[in-house]
Amino acid sequence: MDRRTRELLTRRHVFSCLMVFAVLALTCTAGNPLAENGGEEIDGGSSARTSVPGIRAPGWEVLWAASSTPEAGLDFNAINGAGALLGFDGALLVAHSGVLDVYNTATGQIRRRVHPPAELLDMGQAGAVVMVQSGDSPSSLPRYSSRVLTAYDAYSGGLLWQQRGVTDAIMQPGETAHHIHESAVAMTTRGPVWLTTYTSYGMDWRTGRFTWTRENRRPDCHEDIHTYTAATRSHAVIMQACPEGDAVVEALDPETGRTAWWHNLGQLREVRIRATADLIAFSHADQGAPTVTVFDDSGERLADATIIDPEFSLDTGMDVVGHSGEDVYFSYGWTLYAFNTGRDAPSWQGSVPVAGGPGPWMLDDRAIISVSGTPNIRNVGELGRPTESTVTDLTGRQQTLPLPVRGSPVGVSGDILITVTEEPGSTRISALRLRNHTYSGPAALRGIPRSKWPDACALLPGDRLESLGGGHLPLPVRGSREVFGVTLPHETHCRFATESGEESTFFEIRVQWVAEHPDAARHIAAGDLPWNSPSVEMRVLGPGTYLIRPLEGEPETIVTSVIVTRGRHVIVVSGRDPDLVVETAGILPPIADAVQVSHHRPGSGTHHGVGRVMTTSHPGPEKGRTPEPHRPEWEG
Repeated sequence: MDRRTRELLTRRHVFSCLMVFAVLALTCTAGNPLAENGGEEIDGGSSARTSVPGIRAPGWEVLWAASSTPEAGLDFNAINGAGALLGFDGALLVAHSGVLDVYNTATGQIRRRVHPPAELLDMGQAGAVVMVQSGDSPSSLPRYSSRVLTAYDAYSGGLLWQQRGVTDAIMQPGETAHHIHESAVAMTTRGPVWLTTYTSYGMDWRTGRFTWTRENRRPDCHEDIHTYTAATRSHAVIMQACPEGDAVVEALDPETGRTAWWHNLGQLREVRIRATADLIAFSHADQGAPTVTVFDDSGERLADATIIDPEFSLDTGMDVVGHSGEDVYFSYGWTLYAFNTGRDAPSWQGSVPVAGGPGPWMLDDRAIISVSGTPNIRNVGELGRPTESTVTDLTGRQQTLPLPVRGSPVGVSGDILITVTEEPGSTRISALRLRNHTYSGPAALRGIPRSKWPDACALLPGDRLESLGGGHLPLPVRGSREVFGVTLPHETHCRFATESGEESTFFEIRVQWVAEHPDAARHIAAGDLPWNSPSVEMRVLGPGTYLIRPLEGEPETIVTSVIVTRGRHVIVVSGRDPDLVVETAGILPPIADAVQVSHHRPGSGTHHGVGRVMTTSHPGPEKGRTPEPHRPEWEG
């Protein structure tokens, strides 16, 4: 039987099994076609304005990097997006291992480390105070409540005061809380305000003493009040609505408790409140049409924008992103909206191809960015690939840019984007900034020419493929040439199957990334792996090589994967049979200028596969340099 006949028969036998194997054929996330990176044709297809040599375009660079490590004698508990919070005025709060580190976002230096009395439940920072809510301290006096609120000086780390009591939320400027049951604390740069449904209290942030009290309940409302609260840079904001009555928004002066400004919003239906440090937005229905009303922190009404979009749902509401000049920017799901307050009309709207993470955020009033969220261990397509970001300039033009490190986004402080990356025994924190670069290849590939991406089906030469003993044939995955919106000359995914069509004989090889240099590839391969997941086993197989294997009893949607670095290349091998996956990863040869890494060839030892792979220590993160901060110039 000749090769062509065997291949045709194989395709017929494996067709039904490919549906089961579909989890290994996940589609790459495409970038935005509006990216301005030039344009040349490859294999008769156009790569939607990918860059040409000499094109200057923005790209993310690491400003500083640091690793959070526990104090001596403390076990490390990894943090995640909920354990790292951008405070206000250049502070980053990182909670782990029973401590709270306060970083300076401009330099990466730890300002202070504080020790909450018990497990940390919530935190915030504004002005000179860091406030944390924790569980009750075992050494405390009789417990009037199960929660303790503790305030620290943001600069010295010294203890300021403690209060017992349960709060629903600690709100930094730009945060909101709905349907207060106990109380919410609005932190402003002028002091904290305690808010309840019917009463508000001012507080001296240095001593914790209450300085004023006022009743919130509207005299014309005799039934339950629906209360929504927010914190801005200068005010605590309350919106109250009586059933069948008007809704009123009121901004309180934190120092006196007096009304700084208020507005009657009329009878609103399905209202939602959102805020930034300087804006308060209400999304609601106006005669059946979804509308967003926006005020700035001084109480000036900036916009009453009616959204004409069939995808819009009032159940979720709109998020206000920021404003620049006469434009106010909103987001809903995957869509960005710009509304011109001078013309009282939309400026533009566009789809944001990245979703799953928090944001989007306004980047220092010059662009809007959105970043993909934490990788899903069931999604093989996310392993070993940089985190994707979309940068939208203020005219609506978009560009897809990878981050130089894999990580989960925390937020934006000025022009700095903070990400966290899970490592065994620590968490790596990275501060990224956009800078202009001259690229010799697409900016969406960090300047790597498309010709440097290899053909996934050619990574296993014939003799090495035959050494697996199953008579495997390569099956290119159609559509896998698209990476971050760039069309490549070869497929980046290749499935391998035998004539029998047995699911256990299937595996897939994916070229996940081609980095600028081997160190960058190793950082990408090691980024945000699920070290503390209860669903998978994580093991280090060698330098830059990692095994992710589902634990017994876990859903079959999780497959065994090995992430391998070969020089500048990050390769992922996936399949149902762990032994086959590890063996295949081990026989991958060097690629182009790649360096050889430790691997396991079939036939060495008494048996092959995971059982004879020793777990090694994880290489520690590199010490991040702390350059002098400066304000770079870049063009969106």
